[in-house]
Amino acid sequence: MPTSISWTLNVQITQGPILAVSGSSEIDAYDRVAVTLASGASDRVVELQPGGDGQVRFLLIRSSKYGNGLTYKVNSAANPARVLNDLLFLVGQGGVALLGAPPNTLRFSNSLPEDVTIEILIGRQATT
Repeated sequence: MPTSISWTLNVQITQGPILAVSGSSEIDAYDRVAVTLASGASDRVVELQPGGDGQVRFLLIRSSKYGNGLTYKVNSAANPARVLNDLLFLVGQGGVALLGAPPNTLRFSNSLPEDVTIEILIGRQATT
């Protein structure tokens, strides 16, 4: 049975405008994944979706710490590493497409001097 993820984003620019945006993503299934990534960990694989490619419609990745030493790769270890130096929030097929490939797995590496906890919220279609 379809469900939805509702979201709200409030952005305030110092001495500037306040932008408030909200919406919802219609999905069939969602998962919440939390993993601890030890300092020095390399290419630790986190499974995001079973089944076919292109089903992800909502992706939120946050970490207990951020920095240039915290990276992820989409699907393959051969793909380029992307820095996770702040929250990542992608909505809709177009937003998720910015990853360059439908995300089935993410491979995290942590060269920060401390362990981090990565939390992922993913919403997807269950059928193609």
